[in-house]
Amino acid sequence: MKTLLVLTIGLILAAPAFAADAPAPAYKAGVAVKVITPTEAVWMAGYASRTKPADGKLHDLHAKALCLEDATGKRLVLVTTDLIGIPRELGEQVAAEVEKQHGIKRDELILSASHTHSGPVIRENLVDMYPLTKADAAKIDAYTKKLKDDLVAVVGASVKDLRPASLKYGSGKAGFAVNRREQTEKGVTNGNNPKGPVDHAVPVLVVEGKDARPLAVVFGYACHNTTLDLQQWSGDFAGFAQIAVEKALPGAVAMFWTGCGADANPLPRRKIELCEQYGQELAEAAVGALKTAKPVTGKFAAKYEKITLKFESVPTQAQLAADSLSKTLAVQKRAERLRKQLETNGKIDDTYPHYPVQTWALGDQVLWVALGGEVVIDYSIRLKKDLSTDRALWVMGYANDVMAYIPSARVLKEGGYEADSSQIYYGMPGKWSSTIEGAIVGKVKELTAQVAELPKPPGALSPKDEQATFKIPDGMKIDLVSSEPDIVDPVAMCFDEKGRLFVCEMRGYPNGGVGTGTETRGKIKCLVDKDGDGVFETVTTFAEGLRFPMGLQPYRGGLLVAVAPDLLYLEDTDGDGKADKKTVLYTGFNTANIQQMLNSLQWGLDNWVYGCAGSDGGSVRSAERPNLPLVSLRNRGLRFKPHEPGSLEPTSSGGQYGLSPDDYQRWFTATNSQHLRQIVLPDHYLLRNPYLAVNAVTLDIPEHGAAAKVFRISPFEPWRVERTTRRAGGADAKRFPTTELVPGGYITSACSPLIYTANVFPREYWGNNFVCDPANNLIHREILKEKGAVFTAVRAYEDREFLASTDNWFRPVHLTTGPDGAIYVLDFYREVIETPLSLPDDIKKQLNLESRGRGRIWRIAPKDFVASKMPDFTVLKPAQLADELTSTNPWRRITAQRLIVEKQEKDAVVRVRELLPKAQGMPGRVNLLWTLHGLGVLRVADVQSAYGDPEVGVREQALRLSESFFDDAPALRSLAVKLATDPSPRVRFQLALSAGAFPPADAAQVLAAVLEKDANDPWTVTAALTSASGCGYELLEVLGTKRGTPNRAVVTKIAALVGATGDTKAITKVLTLIADNPAADQIQATIYEGLGQGMRGTKRPLPTWWDKPPAGAEGVCDRLRKRYASHTALVRDEKLETRERVRIAELLAFGPFDLSGPALADCFTPATPGDLQLAAVKALSAHTDPKVSELLLKNWASYGPALRREALDALLLHPDRILKLLAAVEAKKVALTDFSLTQAQLLKAHPNAGVRTTAANVFKQTADVDRAKVVKDYAPALDLKGDAMKGKGVFKKSCAACHRLDGVGNDVGANLLAALPNKSGEDLLVAVFDPNREVDPRFVSYNAVTNDDRVLNGVVATETPTSITLRRADGKEDTILRSNIASLRSTGISLMPAGLEKELQPQDVADLFAYLRTAGK
Repeated sequence: MKTLLVLTIGLILAAPAFAADAPAPAYKAGVAVKVITPTEAVWMAGYASRTKPADGKLHDLHAKALCLEDATGKRLVLVTTDLIGIPRELGEQVAAEVEKQHGIKRDELILSASHTHSGPVIRENLVDMYPLTKADAAKIDAYTKKLKDDLVAVVGASVKDLRPASLKYGSGKAGFAVNRREQTEKGVTNGNNPKGPVDHAVPVLVVEGKDARPLAVVFGYACHNTTLDLQQWSGDFAGFAQIAVEKALPGAVAMFWTGCGADANPLPRRKIELCEQYGQELAEAAVGALKTAKPVTGKFAAKYEKITLKFESVPTQAQLAADSLSKTLAVQKRAERLRKQLETNGKIDDTYPHYPVQTWALGDQVLWVALGGEVVIDYSIRLKKDLSTDRALWVMGYANDVMAYIPSARVLKEGGYEADSSQIYYGMPGKWSSTIEGAIVGKVKELTAQVAELPKPPGALSPKDEQATFKIPDGMKIDLVSSEPDIVDPVAMCFDEKGRLFVCEMRGYPNGGVGTGTETRGKIKCLVDKDGDGVFETVTTFAEGLRFPMGLQPYRGGLLVAVAPDLLYLEDTDGDGKADKKTVLYTGFNTANIQQMLNSLQWGLDNWVYGCAGSDGGSVRSAERPNLPLVSLRNRGLRFKPHEPGSLEPTSSGGQYGLSPDDYQRWFTATNSQHLRQIVLPDHYLLRNPYLAVNAVTLDIPEHGAAAKVFRISPFEPWRVERTTRRAGGADAKRFPTTELVPGGYITSACSPLIYTANVFPREYWGNNFVCDPANNLIHREILKEKGAVFTAVRAYEDREFLASTDNWFRPVHLTTGPDGAIYVLDFYREVIETPLSLPDDIKKQLNLESRGRGRIWRIAPKDFVASKMPDFTVLKPAQLADELTSTNPWRRITAQRLIVEKQEKDAVVRVRELLPKAQGMPGRVNLLWTLHGLGVLRVADVQSAYGDPEVGVREQALRLSESFFDDAPALRSLAVKLATDPSPRVRFQLALSAGAFPPADAAQVLAAVLEKDANDPWTVTAALTSASGCGYELLEVLGTKRGTPNRAVVTKIAALVGATGDTKAITKVLTLIADNPAADQIQATIYEGLGQGMRGTKRPLPTWWDKPPAGAEGVCDRLRKRYASHTALVRDEKLETRERVRIAELLAFGPFDLSGPALADCFTPATPGDLQLAAVKALSAHTDPKVSELLLKNWASYGPALRREALDALLLHPDRILKLLAAVEAKKVALTDFSLTQAQLLKAHPNAGVRTTAANVFKQTADVDRAKVVKDYAPALDLKGDAMKGKGVFKKSCAACHRLDGVGNDVGANLLAALPNKSGEDLLVAVFDPNREVDPRFVSYNAVTNDDRVLNGVVATETPTSITLRRADGKEDTILRSNIASLRSTGISLMPAGLEKELQPQDVADLFAYLRTAGK
């Protein structure tokens, strides 16, 4: 043909020259071609208007195969064909045979089609279109069978043809594709939409042989290959383009693949000349791209998966009946097929579970995506925008299976042929669901991430270059103290009395995220600055062969070392600078989580050594006294006296890594997402009162939030961005900035808080907190302010951080105040600091998580700071050490104190006492006092002088130090009593704690005075209660009779203390107080409530007293019983004010059941005010009579929602009640829908075997399904546009029971402001629909069975020596005395229920996630 001849000659003239001295090929390649033109008259595919088979050809049809092999032997095979599509069944047969014969795996083989409409019909593709006779069908079957063999053969030939080759890639442009979706008044039609989206790029891959001449040119284009509608075989414009390329490049095989061109046509069309013209334009673009093609280098990778796509709906039987009468053949045939499916299977499949998604990585330069079906252009455009990659991205359609059109969400919404009627011709049951775009894009992102290595992150900087990246406030400077190779992976440090800096090196981190195993690379380095220039130039190894050392404290010339599971004492006995003696002091510390092992050892003001042990410190025993009982440290810290074996005991904690006191030993700690926590209630005080149940000992004090927003200046690491963007789904990626989708913007790795109280920094820094956040490459600063008995913290800066770096490798992990008053910073200096447990496996493989052999130590000080030699306290005499006790530097004070106490330097006593009056108003005064205490020579007169000190902290410590003297020093008690009116709430708080050392009568008076002033401060109230174990009745008497109307909550707690003792005499006195004292009438319900709660776990609970009172209580019980009889009449009195009836109902909770039960049950009528109904249920629930459940269930059908919830809570308290409740469910009196998912889940995990069995049967409909499948099914929700306002409603309904955001909900589960920036869309799906896949130990649900057979559940919110607090899904808490716990066990599952798919639709999920992303902003 003349036009073709001109085309090929022109291309030959334009062909590029090829270099003769090309580099040696890095790959192997083989190419093969096979003619697949039918040899007999077969029906042509593509147009339903055709009425007969083909009757000739313009040119042959071909199948072509290209086999590529990289240097590792990895092979990839691309097959291109001049066909309309390769159906799934044929593709699977070919792939199986290719793997069998040649070892090419499914993910290594792409079967593509050009989608020419001038090729043959293939079984089973589009067969409903044609009026085929049996003979026609037989020809098609025969051709399809031969085609299978031809495709296998051409692959084999390409494998056999492998030879050395080089690869290059490039891109051209062809402009003849036009969007065909024309908007008309009648909707979208196939026409001409020149403004519609198209992709005119022509991606090109050229395979060159040894002589740099092309062996193959592979090119693609996103356009329907439908110029012609003749009855002659041809490859259409793609066929003409391939012929032209091969003419232009003799010896090369041209291969064409179709992109996402389902909604684009070559316009104009229907003429051979136009077809040749388009082929010429395409060929010129492909050949022209060779001139600028770039080399492909690197390894190959491939992934292939099938996913399930949903249909919006399937036809009903009536619709099928109507369709069977249609005049359209395709409609008839589809109806016939679907009716058979319905008859055979009982339903029509509403999903297509075979959709193929495939990704290839060609070296480091090209990502190739292959999608099944006729894919519209939106997918290519979106993927090129959404995928985070520097590679060329090629998106192929019509690959591996052409089952139907694949419209985008936009196209589905607009309608038209691609969205609607095309499904008929493919035999699909209905229109696709709008979720398919999200499902496909999500899978592409997942697979591309698996085949494509992450962009290379910035490398390590030299210390000098890193220093230049720091941003620090004006007037401050940061200098290098030491760096690699002298120091590597530093995590903890301390200065000893000689001014030497000891540093723990944790070289084995992260060790898979755990502290177990055989790791022994841990070291302790000793650094010395001999010349005083501020650089520690002399470095020796003090100890090595350690696991993961995480804490140091100098002691008696050696070191106490935290190296879980052990706490060691290391000594250098021969003076060579190396530890040669190791003593294990304690062992058994937990090693399950490498970030929460024993750490932060330090000498306390009170001469104990304190430490932090994470959320589960383990069960610890003394190695020196192994016969002592184990010490459990779950969610608690520790303290011990090194010179007293077996002295280790728990302390209040709540921290993860880091522990810091202020000058007066108020302790502060941190967890990853709670960057500053004040430890308010010391454990040893709580231990004094075994009857006190306490629900909190620590407090998150920052006003700007525990997981505060921070101002990071470093770029986000590529792996963080990749982890989020690949899984988040398009809606999230488009709606929010990247910074809000990755863990950078909120504190997520807080550690090592430091309360700075030295005098080198300017005054405004004194008392400030500094805390590291290594994930964000910064140190955060905040100002502490007094707030009652505790502190609050506010930002030091509104828009910046104290120290931030643009270097991603800067990882500050530990802070300490040096002997010179500067702040020293340990810089772990690694590319990645996260535990591998939080990283996806494929990303983990691409990151170097191991030691990089680097580490730095920095010193922060004012710009005018001049370094000098470190002090050596070992040369100081006792009196000189005493002088250091009044230093303005806390390091100097505590070091001097330690040395005097360690050596028992009694020669220092005289000088210490001389300094006491001179130290008035100074923190050093308490160091002087505690030094005397540590020497065993503290006197009443020493302490007495401190009571009038103007410094609040001194007065606090005076009280602490007085505790051992109070019994024998009335004068000291008198001074202490006066502090009940001290202007400082913190002093009154300490007085409440210290009053426990008073004689009981005096203690009651002091505590009453404190409580009168501080009844609304919950911390002071609890402090007072710790001191009330011996004077509960006396305190109650004082509050109830002499000081007006006391705080009801306080009265309840005191009464509970009395009740919990089980002391019948004390309880009788309290009941007498109610019966005989009119002044107590206003608080009698409060006293009853407290008594009832406290007595619940005793041998004689309060309800048993009414019928069988103990000896001596008969009279008062009889009088109170009569009073209860009158109460039952009042609670029924509808004329009485509701408020009064509620008060009476509360009283009935503790009265005789024969009187109270029926009266309370009478309140469960619809006419009864709601407040009274709820009060009556709560009151009835407090009774233990078996008839309680009958009364609660009797009128169930008439209960409103609020009353049902309250009644359900009451019924779930006891196993016997639960069994009756479940029986009511089985009897259809109570509906399954009355139970929350959480309640159903907990019942199935109930500690009572009978309850578990019955619940499993009753809730069998709610049994867990395949959670992974549920997550997968909801993945398309990530692609839907969410409405944040609607999402807030979803949050309130389904999430607020356990989570709190924007002031709504309960703080039970994870802190969402901290967790959300770490979560991609897919992460959130897992958290919502598969909550037990990875359960944070902090949020595992526990079951507690009490001595009175109640079963309480929730997460362990707080543990103290005497109690455990369980927090339920609704935020309610149950604090249980340990003495009242019969058993406590973990359920092993999250409190968050599985099964939310029963409540949430995909759009609900999209709305919810939209709200979660905006909450808190």
